[in-house]
Amino acid sequence: MSTTPSPLRTSAAWALGVLALATACGIAWHRHARVERAPEALPVAERHALYERTRETLRVTCSPAAGSELEPFCRAQAAWLARFPECDEPCNELVRRFRPTPTR
Repeated sequence: MSTTPSPLRTSAAWALGVLALATACGIAWHRHARVERAPEALPVAERHALYERTRETLRVTCSPAAGSELEPFCRAQAAWLARFPECDEPCNELVRRFRPTPTR
C-alpha cells in the first residue's frame, strides 16, 4: 500500500486551505469596514448621544491623564471621536491633543 496521497487529494486539500484563508480574510475585511463606518451607521439620536458621551469622557477623564497609563485609552477614544460627522473644530482641537507627537 502506498503512503503517498493521490494528486486529487492533494489538490483538494490545497483548494480547501485557500478557500478557508479567503473566507477568513473576507470576514476580517468586513469587520474592519463595519467598524470604520460605525458612527455613520447609527441612528442620528444615538450617534449624537454617543458622540457627546465620548467627547465628555475624553475631555474630563483624559485631559488630566496626559502621560499616564490611560494614554492608550485616551488616544483610542480620540481616534474614535474624530470619525463622527459631528466632530467640529473644537472637537478636532481636542482630538489633536491626543495624537502622538513626533520624536524627531
